[in-house]
Amino acid sequence: MSQPLVLLALADDPVAAALHAALLEHASRLRVRACKEASEVVEACATEVVSLLVLSHRIDDNGGGSLLREVGAFATTPQAVVLFDDPADARRALIAQTGALDHVLPPGRELQPLVALIDRTLSRRALEARLDSASRQFRTLVDNSNDGIYILREGRFIYANHRFEQMVGFSLDEVLADDFNLVERITSPKSRAYIAERARRAAAGRPLEPRYEFVALRKNGEEFDAQVSISYIELEGPERTKVPGALGIMQDITERKRFEDQLVRKNRELALLSELQDAINEAVALDETLHRGCERLATLLGAEAVGITLVGNDERTLRLRSSIGLGDTLTRAIDAVPLDAPSLLAEAVRSSEVLVVDDIRQDPRVAIGVVRDATFGGCIVVPLKTHAEGHHDRRERERVLGAAFVFFAAGKKPSVDDRELLISVGTALGNAVEKATLLETARSSVKKLVALDEIAVALASTLDVNEVTQAVARNVYRLFGATRVMVARVQGTSGTLVPAYVLDDGEPVQAAPIRIADTIMGLALTEGTPVQRVRPAASGDPHWSVDPLDSRPVRLLPYEEEMFALGVGAAVAVPVLLDGHPAGALWLGYEEATPLSSQDLGLLSSIGTHVAIATKNAALFAARNQALEDLRAAQDKLVSSEKLNAIGLIAHGVAHDFNNMLGSILGRAQLLKSQLRDPALLRHAEVIEKAAIDGAETVRRIQEIGRQDRADDFVAVELDAIVADVVELTQPRWRDLTRAEGRPVEVVVARCPGAVVAGNPSELREVLVNLVHNAVDAMPKGGALQLSTAMADDTCYLRVIDSGTGMPDEVRHRIFDPYFTTKGDRGTGLGLSVSHSIIRRHGGDIEVHSRTEGPERGTSFIISLPAVPDVRPDLPATLAPSERSNGRARILVVDDEANIREILAEILMNGDHEVVTAHDGAEALHLLRESGDFDLVFTDLGLPGMNGYEVASEVKRINPTLPVGLVTGWGATLDADKAREHGVDLVLSKPFRYDQVLGLVEEALLARQAAKPKATV
Repeated sequence: MSQPLVLLALADDPVAAALHAALLEHASRLRVRACKEASEVVEACATEVVSLLVLSHRIDDNGGGSLLREVGAFATTPQAVVLFDDPADARRALIAQTGALDHVLPPGRELQPLVALIDRTLSRRALEARLDSASRQFRTLVDNSNDGIYILREGRFIYANHRFEQMVGFSLDEVLADDFNLVERITSPKSRAYIAERARRAAAGRPLEPRYEFVALRKNGEEFDAQVSISYIELEGPERTKVPGALGIMQDITERKRFEDQLVRKNRELALLSELQDAINEAVALDETLHRGCERLATLLGAEAVGITLVGNDERTLRLRSSIGLGDTLTRAIDAVPLDAPSLLAEAVRSSEVLVVDDIRQDPRVAIGVVRDATFGGCIVVPLKTHAEGHHDRRERERVLGAAFVFFAAGKKPSVDDRELLISVGTALGNAVEKATLLETARSSVKKLVALDEIAVALASTLDVNEVTQAVARNVYRLFGATRVMVARVQGTSGTLVPAYVLDDGEPVQAAPIRIADTIMGLALTEGTPVQRVRPAASGDPHWSVDPLDSRPVRLLPYEEEMFALGVGAAVAVPVLLDGHPAGALWLGYEEATPLSSQDLGLLSSIGTHVAIATKNAALFAARNQALEDLRAAQDKLVSSEKLNAIGLIAHGVAHDFNNMLGSILGRAQLLKSQLRDPALLRHAEVIEKAAIDGAETVRRIQEIGRQDRADDFVAVELDAIVADVVELTQPRWRDLTRAEGRPVEVVVARCPGAVVAGNPSELREVLVNLVHNAVDAMPKGGALQLSTAMADDTCYLRVIDSGTGMPDEVRHRIFDPYFTTKGDRGTGLGLSVSHSIIRRHGGDIEVHSRTEGPERGTSFIISLPAVPDVRPDLPATLAPSERSNGRARILVVDDEANIREILAEILMNGDHEVVTAHDGAEALHLLRESGDFDLVFTDLGLPGMNGYEVASEVKRINPTLPVGLVTGWGATLDADKAREHGVDLVLSKPFRYDQVLGLVEEALLARQAAKPKATV
C-alpha cells in the first residue's frame, strides 16, 4: 500500500518549512510535497492520489476557494485544510461550504494543533478509504451472489440484488415500486396462506423461524421451490425513526428438491423391491404375493388402480389374478384377455417390453372399450419376466409369465422413473410368481397324490354304491376346490344321467336328471377324455364359448349354459367308463372362469378310472346281495306259503265241522224264536242266535287263512273309494276315541285317480280297516296317519303310514303268523294273517317297514295289487229279488248229518213247504226216480260215498230243469267253476239262517216258474 501524499500549498508563508519538517518528523510514513503555486497543486492532484491538501488562504484571492473548486473536479478529491490568520475572516464560512476544514493559526504560530488535526484527518481519510473499499467489495459480492438478497422495510422492497431479479423475473424497478406486493406477485397460490400468516405473526411481534421454504412464483407464472433465510432488523425511517425491516437471502432449491424427491423415491423404490423380495422369500401362496405387489405399487406410484395378470393354464389367455381400484366393470373386462388379441396387456406379454401410454383415451393400443372410457389418465404395462439359467440367448433365458399394469389419475402422465421402477418390479414379481407357482405346483401335486391315494383307499373300503358316490364327491370337492361337484350315473338306455350325489358349496343338494345330449358329460363319455368349458365373455354371445384346449369356438350345451347363467365360471366333465361303456360322469363347477391345467385333468381322469372300478365292484356286490335277498325272500314266501297251506287245510276241516254244529245251533235257535212268545225266553233264543252268528264269522275268518284261490266275486274296485269308505268307517276309532283319550290322531289322505284293481271290495275294506285300527293302537300319544294310493306301470299301491312307536325286527318278522298278537287278550292274532291271505288271493303283496327310533319312527304298510281294467268275472251271482211265488214247494233234503237234515227240513216246513229227506246220495236218487215230483233239491257237499257234486250231476241228468242247491260248510272256498260244471244252481253256506233259507227257496221257485233258471250263490 502506497504512502499517503500531503500537499502543502502555503506560498511564502513562514510556517511552510516548519510545518513540512514537523509533519515528516511526526509521521515518517507520509510523503510531503510543498507547492508554491496553485497550478502545481492542480497538476499534482491530476497525476496522483492526494490524501490531504494544506493550503493558505493567501493562495488565491478567494481564500483558497478557487483552488478547491478546481481540485474538486477530479475523480479523487483530497481532503483540504485551509489555514487562516484571523478567526473573524468571513471566508471561513465559504470554505466550510466546500467540505474543507479550516484552521486558525495562533499568533505564536504554534504548529502542534495543526499537526494533530492533520493526523486525525489523514486517519479518518484512510478509514474512509478502507470502508469504501470494503463497501465496494461487499456490493460486488452481493450483486454477484448466487442467492437472491433483498431488504424489506415495512413489508416493501428497498433493495434487491441482480440474482433476485433473475429468480423472480421482475426488474429492480418493478420490485422497488410501491405497488409491488410480495404475496401476490412472487408467491404461488399454494403458499400464499403460509406467507400471509408469517407476515401477520411478524407484525404482531411473534417469534418466527428464521429459515423456511415455500413455493415461489416467477413473473411468467412458473413455479419454483424456494428457501429463505431471514433476519428481522430495524431500519431508519422518516425523521430518523426506527421502522421494522428484514434482510432476506432466497435460494432456488428446485433442483435440490427434485434431487431430494428422487432420493426419497429411490429409497422407497429400494424399500419396495426389498419388501417384494422379502415377500418372495416369505410368501407361501401366489395370491398373497400378487396382492402385496399391487398394494405396494399403488402406494409408491400414487396410482389410481393396479392389477396383475398371469398367463392361464391354457397358455392362450391372460387371467386377472389380483387388482386394486378397478371396480366390477373393469375387473370383468380384464378378467380374461386372449394373448393374440390387439390389447395393450397382450402386446406387453408378446413383445416382452414395457409399454407407456400418456392418455388411455387417445392411444389406439388400448383396445378394451370400458378401459378406454374409464376416467384414468396415463398407464404403464410391464411384463413379468423370469430368467432361466444356462441359456445364452436372451429370449431363451427370459420367460414372460404375465403383465402388471398401473393406471394413473386423469391428467397425470407416467414418468421415466415410474418406467424404470416397474421394470425392476416386473422382474421381482416374475421371480416371485415363478417361485410361488413352483411351490404351489409341488404342494398341489403332493396334496393331490395323497388325496388320490385317500380316494382309492376310500373307494376300496366300501362296496356300497351310495357310499362310493359320496366318498368321490366329497374328496373331489376338497381336492380340486370346485364350488359344485356332481357324481352322475347313466340310467340304462334312456339317454339320461341321474345325479347320484351333488355337493353345492359343500352341502348335499338334490338335482334333476339330465339328458346326456344336453351336457358336456355326454361329450366326455363319447370322447373318453375330460371336457371343460369356460363362461363366455360379457361382451360375447352367451350361447358360445371357447374350448380352452384349442381356442376354437364351441356352442354351449343347455346344462352348462344354465349353470353359467347361475354364476358358474368354468365347468369340467370327467367320463366314468366301465369296460369301455359309459357308466357315469363327474361334473365340477368353478366360480372363476379359469380352466384346469392338463395336470389336474389327468388326475381327474385317474379318479374317473378309480370310480369306474369301484362302481363295478359295488354293482357286483349289490347284485350279489340282491340275489341273496331275492333268494331269501323267495324262501320266506315258500315257507310262508307252505305254512299257510297247511294251516288252511286244518282250518278248512275244522271250519266244516264247526259250521255243521253252528248250523244246527243257529237253525234251532231261529226256529225257537219263531215259536216263542215269552219275552224272557225270546231273549235267550236271540242270545243263542247271536252267539252262533259270531261263531260263524270267526269260522269264516279261519277259513281265509291259507286261501289261495282267486275268488269268484271279484269286480273292478277303485282304491280311492275303498280309502274313502274306510276313513268314514273308522272315524269313531281314529277321531272320536283318540280325542276322548287325549291322544288326537290326524288322518291325511292322498288319492291317485285311476288306481283300479280286480277284487272283493268288502275284503279289501276289511284289510284296510284292520291296518287303520292297528295304526291307531300304535300311537299311544297321538300322531299322524297317512293313507295314500298310487299307481306305477301295471301295479297299484295302497300305503298306510303311521308315526307311532314302530316295531322291532323280531315282531315285524312274525306279524303275519296266525294267532300271533302283541295286544294280549285284546287281540286274536288273526287280523294281519287274514289280511295277508286276502291280499295274496288278490294276486298282491304286503310289505312292512318299521323304525322304533329317529325322526322317521313309525310303521309303513305298502300293499301292491295288479292294476286291471273294470273286469267282472262270469261267476254265479245272486238271483235278483222278486215278488212272492205264493206256491208250496216239494223239496228233497239230502244230508248225512241228522241235525242239519232235521233243522233244514223244519225251516222249510215252517215255511209251508213239503219236505222229503235222505241220509245219502243213493237214497236221494232212489226217491227222485221213484217220485220225481220235486221242485227243489238241497244236498250236502260232504256226503259219504257219493258227494254233493255227484248227486247234483245225477239230479240234472234225471231232470235238467230241477234246481239243485249245494249245502256246504266250506263257505267261500267253494270252487265256483266246479259247482257250475256239476249243475249246482245255488249255494247255501253253513250255518244258514232262517230267512236266508226261505229267501233262496222263494227265488229258486220264481226262477223255475219263469222257465229262466239262474245260478245263485
